[in-house]
Amino acid sequence: MNNTEDGLNKRKGYLHQDYLFFHLRDQESQTFSMHYHDFHKLILFIEGSVTYCIEGKYYHLRPGDLLLVPNNALHKPLIHHEQPYERIVLWLNPHLHIVSEDCMQCFYTSCDQSHLLRLTTKNQKHFRHLLEQLETSQKDNLFAHELLETVHLTQLLIWLNRYILEANHSVTSPDIVYHPRITQLIDYININLEKPLPISELATTFYLSKHYLMHFFKTETGYSLHQYIQKKRLIKASHLLQDGIPPSEVYISCGFTDYSQFARAFKKEFHTTPKAYLLQYKN
Repeated sequence: MNNTEDGLNKRKGYLHQDYLFFHLRDQESQTFSMHYHDFHKLILFIEGSVTYCIEGKYYHLRPGDLLLVPNNALHKPLIHHEQPYERIVLWLNPHLHIVSEDCMQCFYTSCDQSHLLRLTTKNQKHFRHLLEQLETSQKDNLFAHELLETVHLTQLLIWLNRYILEANHSVTSPDIVYHPRITQLIDYININLEKPLPISELATTFYLSKHYLMHFFKTETGYSLHQYIQKKRLIKASHLLQDGIPPSEVYISCGFTDYSQFARAFKKEFHTTPKAYLLQYKN
């Protein structure tokens, strides 16, 4: 399917089916903002000069590299335009009903340490073959083509999970650049979103001055500490609402102290009220 991904400043793209397949090659200049998806994204990098920023880590890509971007991870590509940017992209629904949910573990198992897998030449060829099989089965209308498509997608995900589980494929510097204090801070924020998280307390926890922490976070990630915390709270709120939790409980569970403030921020992010969002998923 020959589609294009558009850059948005918030949630980018929507996936209403099990998956989407893209083979993209861009030569014109593009600038992407930091954004996130409700779905997982798998990127096979083919050609270009690109650095990918994912949750405070910068990955300098080489042809054949595989990036796994889990749902709700804030990310953006930094594209250097001296050569075309070519990649194969899969958008995958986290609740993909045509395969076992266990097949989605690769997005969490690998990304505990690194979102980047550097495939050997042999494995690059094999994975590219699995992708081509999936693309071919997606396009044909022959007998049982939907079943064959499911088989090829399942085969691809099983291979990927086995590849990650069977060996350590971590990539070291200079192709991954990050500051350990920033990743520790991001991890801390993401597991404590129900707490107030004032910047002064974060600075104390990480033995930094408040001013330096704010400047340091912005320099390393490209977005402010307040914006990051607020966005992560809202993403968590959207998932709780999808699970049927009433807004009166959700805002407290996500660290908001005032419902009106929560409702305004939620509407700005998702263009609907928390109550309407809840009803949408109930229906």
